[in-house]
Amino acid sequence: PRPTIVCVHGRSANPMEMFPFAERMFRDGFNVVLWHQAGRTVRYDDRGVEDILRVVRKVREDSFVDLRRVFVAGFSLGASMSIAAAANDRDHHIAAVVADSPYANLKRTAFHYLRVFGWIPAIIASPTAFVTFRVAELLHGIDFAKSNPSDWARHVQCPMLLIHGRNDWRIPPEDSDEIYAALSCPKELWLVNGAGHTGAFEKGPDEYVRRVQRFCETCAAPDRELRSERRPGPSWKTGRVGV
Repeated sequence: PRPTIVCVHGRSANPMEMFPFAERMFRDGFNVVLWHQAGRTVRYDDRGVEDILRVVRKVREDSFVDLRRVFVAGFSLGASMSIAAAANDRDHHIAAVVADSPYANLKRTAFHYLRVFGWIPAIIASPTAFVTFRVAELLHGIDFAKSNPSDWARHVQCPMLLIHGRNDWRIPPEDSDEIYAALSCPKELWLVNGAGHTGAFEKGPDEYVRRVQRFCETCAAPDRELRSERRPGPSWKTGRVGV
């Protein structure tokens, strides 16, 4: 049995976003899970949380997985939803979370994106945002009041490593500061000079992998986690599997 890391990609991405990191972890002795769902998009809501927890439960059925060392790592929205999954992990299946470039407050981040990517003047940004938020709530079921990692963080019990580029203009590093302050679990915060959004790995792959592995080595779950039943199943670490 080996330590296993479940990778959760960002909103406008696919599993290949995390492949360079996943490949390095795999070469260094980790089982690695890259996954996606129909439509590729990582969800913001309770279904998104359940998606991650469902993958974690599936992973734990594999006999080559060390049940005490199942980790979740996410980029951007994947990082934020990984925090949500840890906050809702009532079975304590997740040993630790690595969250790279998470947002802290969804409405604040959405407003920022509207300004930056929509090229909307400040004078009409607020009414435009109001309409946009209402459409998102009505059509996509997004509850902005209940989609904030800074709130979820208060319920996380497993250790967490937060990573953020100091030059991130999409989601400022202050968001990770906010999440870090809300955490009461064992925690680390690594702010990377010269790195943009989810750019810390590209900035220094060796240092990135070394920090993540060192963090994971100290975060094995308690022995009580081994009481969970494991159903026999084939090894599928290097292939594709439907979950």
